[in-house]
Amino acid sequence: MRRFITSAFVIGIVCGGIIAALASRRVAYAAPVKPSEGLYINYSHHDTIDVIDFVTNKIVRTIQGIPGMHGMSFSPDGRWLYVGSDTEKMLIVVDLVTGKTIKTVPLRGPAHSTLAISKDGKRVFIGIWNSWSVKRPFAPPSGGSLEVFDTTKLEIVKSIPTKSALHDIELTPDGKYVVAGSPEANSITVVDVQTGQVAWEVSLDGGILTMAVEAGPDGSTRRIFATNSSFNGFDVVDFAKRQVVGKIMLPETDTFKAYPQSHEEGDSPSHGLGIAPDKKTLWANSRWGDAVFVYSLPDLKLLGHVDVGKLPVWIAFSPDNKKVYDGNSKGQSLSVIDAKTLKEVTRIPLESNPGRFFADGALP
Repeated sequence: MRRFITSAFVIGIVCGGIIAALASRRVAYAAPVKPSEGLYINYSHHDTIDVIDFVTNKIVRTIQGIPGMHGMSFSPDGRWLYVGSDTEKMLIVVDLVTGKTIKTVPLRGPAHSTLAISKDGKRVFIGIWNSWSVKRPFAPPSGGSLEVFDTTKLEIVKSIPTKSALHDIELTPDGKYVVAGSPEANSITVVDVQTGQVAWEVSLDGGILTMAVEAGPDGSTRRIFATNSSFNGFDVVDFAKRQVVGKIMLPETDTFKAYPQSHEEGDSPSHGLGIAPDKKTLWANSRWGDAVFVYSLPDLKLLGHVDVGKLPVWIAFSPDNKKVYDGNSKGQSLSVIDAKTLKEVTRIPLESNPGRFFADGALP
């Protein structure tokens, strides 16, 4: 009996030491610094958001009850998620600690755009597509607007009229301007964040879809890159000159060449642009080519491309710059790309075709 007690005592000490040692080790993935940390995916025609873990590439959370999603934006502290709904014509405020909707705010029209939040987190800008029609996405111009939402008052405090419907909007790197693109008016409108006034506009030769905004060496805005509904590539707009200074045509893959001429209405050849967190590369989707092309910045030299799933529609990055995510809008999947090797390392199956997705997390 005494031997048994002694052995048990020794085993207890050993096990306790092992547990203590394991507890003192640094875990591979700690709890999120922000409630919002992860890749948030919406499905446009569903009411759920799936959250992908940056490390495991697994769905770790699902938020339900958010209808007609399109654009999203996070508060600087990661506590709040702002979601634009085009079908319900409203802005939805979600508490990311509980996953519950705390406020729904009616809008002037469908929020068929990305959202932009000011640097201080006090204002959210929402692009309105007043002429949105499911059967005819590019309807005749009927006017749009840029709505300004006060995150303290939880209400719309200003409406900035635009010539036509807005597709996507971006905040400039210095936080001074909101850049809004219109597929109907073939134009980009630049709005001063502080005054809420239109600073300038530039016309292009096709509908403006997705955009990315580049900072110069001093942090000011240097260029706007914008996918154009009229060709497989993107326009380059010089911010200081306020004019188009170049066009980049994406190479035609075999898939692109075989793509049916009678494609789906509104299915533009290129959709999806993104600048990597380290600001060294620009990634551009060829929707018809089932590929994403990579260009160096600032010289826009083609570095290569990655074949992904069918009809890639959106791009996002992990905060550590190691992974690129490309959504396959006809493949119910998300391609995960190694940013260094330019190889697709895995393809995450999803419950439906992804719409748009947005990354938030603690930067290294």
